[in-house]
Amino acid sequence: MNSASFFVSPVLSTLSHNIIAALLYDLGMEDAAGIDRQAVETIFFDSVTRAADGILKSARTKQKILESLQDKTLEPEIAKLRVQGIPLREDYFPEQFSRVISSANARKIAPEFLELFREKLAANETLLRQIIWKYRTPIQQGQWQINGSGQQELAELMEALRGQQVRQELEYIHANGPGSGQLEHWDHDKYVLPVRGLRQMEINLASESLMYITGAPGCGKSLLVSAYLHNLLFNKFLEGKDIYYYRFVRGLSGYQAFTENLGQFLANKSGASPETVAGDLPRTLAQSQYFFVIDDLHQAEDPEILDVVRRIWIEVEKFPGFGGKLIVIDRQKPGNIPLSDKYYYHYRGLSGAERSALVRDKWQLQMPRPLARQLSKKFVGNPQLLLLLRGWWIIEHHTDTELERFIDEMPLADAGGKNLERLRDYVAQHCYDAFERNDSRLNSFLKAASVFRLPEQEYFFDQVYEKIGGGDFQVLLEKLVDEYGLMKYDENLNRYRLPDLFGEFFYNAISGIQMRRILHHSAGQLYRRRFEQTGEITDAIEGARHFRIAEREEEAVRLIEPVLGEAGNREQHLRQLLGILEKVNLDLFDNDQARLAALYHRGKFYLQNGLFREAEADFSACQHLEGSETLRGEISYAMGLIARAGGRVDEAYPLFEQALEIYRQNGNRPGMGEVYARLGELHLIRDEYDRAFEAVEKSLEIGLEIGDREGALHAYNTLGWISKEKADWDAAERFYRKSLELSEDLHGLGGAAQALNNLAQIREVRGEWEQALELYHKEIRLNEKLNDWMGMAKAYQRIGDIYRRLESPAQAISFYQQSQALFEKTEDLNGLASVYHGIAQIYHGREEWESAMGYYQKSQEIYEKTNNLDAYGESFSQMAAVYKAMKEWERALDLYDKCLEIKEKLGDSRGAAEIYRKIGDIYFERGELEHAIEVYERSLKTREAQGDSAGIAELFFALGNVFKADRQWKKSLDFYQKSLQLFERLNDEPGMARANVARGNIYHELKDWAHAIEFYQKALVIYNKLHNAKGLAGIHYSIGNMYHDSAKWDLALEHYRKSLPMFEKAADLFGMAQALGNISSLEFERKEHIAAISKQVEILLFFQEQNRREMVDRVLANLVSCHQELGADTFQALLNNCLDKIAKEGVIWGAIKLIPPDKAGKMIKRLFFAS
Repeated sequence: MNSASFFVSPVLSTLSHNIIAALLYDLGMEDAAGIDRQAVETIFFDSVTRAADGILKSARTKQKILESLQDKTLEPEIAKLRVQGIPLREDYFPEQFSRVISSANARKIAPEFLELFREKLAANETLLRQIIWKYRTPIQQGQWQINGSGQQELAELMEALRGQQVRQELEYIHANGPGSGQLEHWDHDKYVLPVRGLRQMEINLASESLMYITGAPGCGKSLLVSAYLHNLLFNKFLEGKDIYYYRFVRGLSGYQAFTENLGQFLANKSGASPETVAGDLPRTLAQSQYFFVIDDLHQAEDPEILDVVRRIWIEVEKFPGFGGKLIVIDRQKPGNIPLSDKYYYHYRGLSGAERSALVRDKWQLQMPRPLARQLSKKFVGNPQLLLLLRGWWIIEHHTDTELERFIDEMPLADAGGKNLERLRDYVAQHCYDAFERNDSRLNSFLKAASVFRLPEQEYFFDQVYEKIGGGDFQVLLEKLVDEYGLMKYDENLNRYRLPDLFGEFFYNAISGIQMRRILHHSAGQLYRRRFEQTGEITDAIEGARHFRIAEREEEAVRLIEPVLGEAGNREQHLRQLLGILEKVNLDLFDNDQARLAALYHRGKFYLQNGLFREAEADFSACQHLEGSETLRGEISYAMGLIARAGGRVDEAYPLFEQALEIYRQNGNRPGMGEVYARLGELHLIRDEYDRAFEAVEKSLEIGLEIGDREGALHAYNTLGWISKEKADWDAAERFYRKSLELSEDLHGLGGAAQALNNLAQIREVRGEWEQALELYHKEIRLNEKLNDWMGMAKAYQRIGDIYRRLESPAQAISFYQQSQALFEKTEDLNGLASVYHGIAQIYHGREEWESAMGYYQKSQEIYEKTNNLDAYGESFSQMAAVYKAMKEWERALDLYDKCLEIKEKLGDSRGAAEIYRKIGDIYFERGELEHAIEVYERSLKTREAQGDSAGIAELFFALGNVFKADRQWKKSLDFYQKSLQLFERLNDEPGMARANVARGNIYHELKDWAHAIEFYQKALVIYNKLHNAKGLAGIHYSIGNMYHDSAKWDLALEHYRKSLPMFEKAADLFGMAQALGNISSLEFERKEHIAAISKQVEILLFFQEQNRREMVDRVLANLVSCHQELGADTFQALLNNCLDKIAKEGVIWGAIKLIPPDKAGKMIKRLFFAS
């Protein structure tokens, strides 16, 4: 039912009378915006005049009748109709007329008036639409008493009304901006409803504000979104004015056009100036409430477009106040956007039922139903392929047998795109053959069209078609667009295009290379002519591309020569340009400046793509041509990058310095920032941390000054890393915190996850275990949202490492296993090997040798499988350490020999020297001191040949240990002194501290307390400076022992107590247990029996849980001694008191809740009260 029928349908008369009443009332109240008032009043007076013919003559009386229908006392009744759809009383018009004329005349005139009014209104289509649109609410929601046929007519009217509504709303969509392709409106008469895809979109967008849709070429992604928008508008969930749509078109959609268009939409909506919006486009969009569709992103050739879309996505994802929706349509998952599964939908095209409906119902291709079903199934939901089928089917008659053969021989493909080209070629070939038999001009037209990469004007197609045959161009174009749908017309661009899916086939169908050259040459001439008229760079580049393919190199060069400098300023143009420069002879350029520009741009292209040799050749050629100072700086910088990439650090440094000086003279701050960053990298390669820090700090300063946030982020991360390497933890944390803020802003969850990882590592190094664990867990939650299984696996592994160091093996293994599962999921064998190694270390530490060996072997198998010979050899060293701990010296030596063989095979002399040292350690532990010295000296010769001062220092230290064990104190002190001197020369402060501790230990052994405390104090100063918790714990413990042995009990107790928080920070629970044991013995001597016995019980429970039987026996022996000294009754009372307290509170050492109360109670019961 159309809108006009509504006002003449007899069954809908009551409804139409009510709408007329509301209309006339609203005209009087000046509440009829959008309605042609004069046209309504004309209809009113014409209808009254004819209905009252022979009864009323006075124009004044007719005016009074109109006023009676506009009386303010009618407001409540009209309002109920307008808002709630409550019908007016049946005698509404006669009664209002009777206020002016007699009741008898009113009853006679009113019905006739209404019929005439309805007829005249139905004849004015424009006015009719205005009225229906205004009163759509009472029409749709009114309480109308209508019979069956009336209900049907009303339903049809509603359908028409909604369709009209959608068409009007679509006009308000902010679409079809400059450079944008057309929003293809979903049409019920043309397309089937993609129910499966719509359902998935509705599910996803019901709970999320982002959706990234991918799919194979031609599967109907854009049409799916168009249908979704149509539904939203149809059901009034959205208004067209709140929708922004932009469709990228290859070669025509630029960064500037897109961002300005989007900025204009946001500025119009927010009331802000375009300049303000442009200042931070992503954030402005994220703070809006509108519906955004970015279509065909794969067609965007400018990296800046991809970057701004990435930043928009990240900003919307992290901003909780975004009240709209953002849909991005692409062919593949993006490489630059961290994409969670909940936002992602891979559209597989039309379902089987939808394909059948399209073929049989919409296109009405008369096929046997079973064959149509088979056909639909094989077409994998791709509507564009179905268009080829339709072309084959409708151009000539086909028998059922032909159709069966067509289906049987059709190659299999899937909706994901696998074998899609084979299926395309099969169907296209059949279509091509059918066209060839019936109207070969169609094929000629499509082959001519396939030459164009970009959508083009009708004239272009016409001219190229003439070269291949020509004839009836207009007729064929209309056929291919309207009848076959193989060519598309874009109203916004006013251009035609052959879809990519068809283009490749028809291009390959062009017979002979000569014909292709002719067609491309013709296309090149067309672009050249338009470039001469418009000066558009795209036309010059596209024309040159066609000339190059046509092997007209000179014409290609002449066309791009005038735009070389300008094209190099835009990444989009530069990439297209370089595709040409790469394949043409640059000697064809007439002048040096053009040749210089071509060489420079091509060199940049090679450099960006890692083709360093080719890049260096082009830049070297540039240096022989006279160019500007600015260009000379750019070339120096590029040559520096090439030298650095080739490991030629000494060569890179002066090139960067030269570029820096030129940039400084020209005031090129961004260039200076880049160079400082690169100089920082060079200094890091040379281990010049202070100079690297200084350079990167300057890079950061410039980045902040010019608003280069990516550069600033890189600088913060580098400064954090340098500070970490220098053990300046406060500075490292400060830089990483800045990095976290910027990462969240620029890269969303992905950037924040990495920044959290950096901060966690700092907390870990500082022994702040709880904070480190909290940060790793935060990182895991972010990575989970991003589906970054690798990031989660590594974070779980780090947590496992922490619990291993905290001697919580059960928790460590639990997290290692979670990491293992994720590494298995991602098939990361190296990650898996590292987890096996961590688990092996746990069993190693618990002296569960068989389990340790099993996991070391698992990691070794992976290293062998991945041909990681270095790690494979190192695994022999790890397994040797197990046998060494088991005192199985020979087996350990055998494995070290295998490791040594691999190190020597790899030419790893430094690694070989380290293995010799470990072999020397075995002889040292076996008490074979002469053999130990012999092997250490062999290692020492290798280290000396390498000039490895650090390795030499360690060997001097090891030799000092040997002579200490042999009680050759002077020789031992001499080697410790030699190691100290080397550590001082290397500024190796941890080494210096160890050497001082070792010397202090010897003087301690000699009871030379003054010298002992002197060296201990030196070590203490260094460890304090380094904030080295483990070193501080050890030195306080050693000083405590010294004071204990020299009978200075108070000082001993003071240092033992100082060691406790340091052992806790270093997660050295065994060290804590030893210190607590010594404190306990001193407390016992001082008659602090309860404190002493409590500590002994806690230590006992700790060793029992760790399954350290020999230590359990030793603590039990201590308790027996206490029992003997105090007597049974006193000791038992004190012990019971301690046991009760520990059973209630558990074992807590510092901030570490070692054993919970319930577990402690069970252990006490088993140890002290079991029979």
